[in-house]
Amino acid sequence: MFGLFIIAVVAIFVLPIGISVSALRKANKANREVSILKSIIEGKVDLKESGYVDASMQTEQKTQEEPNTEQVSSSESIDDNQIQTPASTDTQLQEDGTDFLEVFFNWFKENWVMKLGVLFVLVGFVSFVSYAFVVGWIGPYGKIATGFVIGVIVTIFANSRMKKSISQGSSLIILGIAILLFTVYYASYVYEFFNEFISLTAVLVVAAYVNVVALQYNLKSLSVVGLLVSASAPLFANSSSADYIFLFSYLAVITAAHLWIMYYKEWRFLGSVASLVVLFYSMIYFVDASLTSFSADSFVVFFIAMALSIMFLVTNVLNISKFKEDPKASDGSLAVLNGILVCSWVFFDPYINSLASSVDIKTLLLSAWMIMFAFGSYYVFIKNKNISYFYIYSAVSIVFLAIITALQLDGAVLTFAYIFESGVISIIGYAVTSKLQVGYRLSLLMIIPAFISLGSFFSSSWATSVFNEDFAIILSMALVLLGVGYFYTVVSEEEDKDYVSGVELRPHTIMIIAGTLFLYGLIWTALTSFYDGAQIAILISLTIYTIIGLACYIFGKIESRIVFKSYGAFLLVLVIARLLLVDIWNMDAIMKVATFSIIGIMFIATSFIKSEKRELPDNDVNV
Repeated sequence: MFGLFIIAVVAIFVLPIGISVSALRKANKANREVSILKSIIEGKVDLKESGYVDASMQTEQKTQEEPNTEQVSSSESIDDNQIQTPASTDTQLQEDGTDFLEVFFNWFKENWVMKLGVLFVLVGFVSFVSYAFVVGWIGPYGKIATGFVIGVIVTIFANSRMKKSISQGSSLIILGIAILLFTVYYASYVYEFFNEFISLTAVLVVAAYVNVVALQYNLKSLSVVGLLVSASAPLFANSSSADYIFLFSYLAVITAAHLWIMYYKEWRFLGSVASLVVLFYSMIYFVDASLTSFSADSFVVFFIAMALSIMFLVTNVLNISKFKEDPKASDGSLAVLNGILVCSWVFFDPYINSLASSVDIKTLLLSAWMIMFAFGSYYVFIKNKNISYFYIYSAVSIVFLAIITALQLDGAVLTFAYIFESGVISIIGYAVTSKLQVGYRLSLLMIIPAFISLGSFFSSSWATSVFNEDFAIILSMALVLLGVGYFYTVVSEEEDKDYVSGVELRPHTIMIIAGTLFLYGLIWTALTSFYDGAQIAILISLTIYTIIGLACYIFGKIESRIVFKSYGAFLLVLVIARLLLVDIWNMDAIMKVATFSIIGIMFIATSFIKSEKRELPDNDVNV
């Protein structure tokens, strides 16, 4: 029943998903070609520079020059990496993917009948072994010997089949190694024929064979199988106690080997798979170590884990620097997974948590990693000039900074720190890249402390005093928004000599507007607190808003600056709405007369101000 369940799952879910992913990739490719042709037709892209014609000509030339595979004798020696038989063309399709899931589905959809057949045979083999165990047809030694013989025969046949059909051969290799692994498992755990050393050696031999075949035939999907088989070797060791120093040392060795394959063959998704393997074993270690007493050896395990994270960081940065191309999901996923791995060890490692000064140790460790990731973001940008990589590593570094700040500070001080850090990060991002867009996007970090600062408007501390922590928080948020906005205003004027502020809405303009809104809210809240909710506070606030609104509106209209004009009109609409919808009903007679009269006089006075620039007549002479 379990075998039928697996078959049903594969048939119902895996195959349709694989076909859908393939169709989606083909649709995306067609859309890209349509976009290129559209750009060529509209004259936006030169025909030769687009590379479209060159690629088509190269494909056509390659097709014309490609020899007929039927004329090649079966006894002729053919290079394994240059097999062009019709049966092996599916390998070219399967190797186009860059991500693990994409590679898997591309691999599965080609010759899927063969792969389902392999799955059925594997389920049948497992069922046969289980049934033979229950009935007693074959003795323990015979079962293990039969499993090894069948696994070796299937693997040898698969190796010979690889020369004719890589897709079928790789499927049979997976079947053969699965049989061998099941046999090793039974020999280790069920019959206890193999000790820990023999089990590890047997699985490593199988993993080494899979990796050699993957390198020989340039198969990305098979390299993932080799990595997973290598990583599963400790699970086959029937040991009474876990030796985590040996385990993580072993993980360091196989990780280094596969990272070398990743760098050598440009299979960059292997790093993400390897990091997931290390993260999996790390979770096992955390659970086990929390339930048992740990010794001084725990420090060695922690040191190996940090070495693995450094290995991931260095390899990923070098890969990005080596291959100067568009960012791949595998690069970003490896950086994020590595950051998760570091944080998990810093916060969940029993050795670190047992130290008296664990908070300070965690701060130092995260600070070191923050610096390394920040340097990584700078290095990949200098080498690659790709902003996407800069964002990826900067994001991880910023998360570390936020965690460090939360570890050391709390309350209002933590909010102050987040406010100033968000502004400084934005300016540093621009200083490093000299790109306004980078600074603008990093300035979005100010949304977080701005949202936190909104709670200060409703704090109970306003009932006791005006100049309190919440006053300082709101003022700090306003000043940072105004300061960063003014900084980018100056930068925009320096980069574009024709730029005039207030003509169009830009990100730094939004920052300045947001800063003024915080100031207006602070004025209203502080005056209300100072006058204990008296209506005089409303009169003063609305008068200030009206003066600023009229000034901006008139200035924008005279100088033809639509942003100033719209901003002033927005303030005036708020004042009028407040007067007509709220204050006209709630104010007493004296305050109502004073408020409406003062604001009305200001509106009337501004109507006498000329709203157009004075133009000199032609006969005027400048002296």
